[in-house]
Amino acid sequence: MQFHNYTAFSNVSDEQAAKLFKVLMVEQAADWIDSLLTPPEGQTANLEYFVQNFRQRYQTPETLMMKMVQELYSPTAAAGRVRGRLLHSDAQTG
Repeated sequence: MQFHNYTAFSNVSDEQAAKLFKVLMVEQAADWIDSLLTPPEGQTANLEYFVQNFRQRYQTPETLMMKMVQELYSPTAAAGRVRGRLLHSDAQTG
């Protein structure tokens, strides 16, 4: 979202925005974007193409995110956090 706001504010063309998006990728994301196949027939490698592929690759699906939240707040996880805090406080006082 911030990237879109920046490119809109700066009046960056779609072609320039696609190039900027590629430049901003680092480490594994840079390797990934370099390995992208050419777009399907009739589609160009514009910003929307990169953003769509980026989201498919790196954005956590909402269902998985909800599962992670449920696990984080499950009674078992809460008991583990309490145990961890108690052990940490005992180590500091002992």
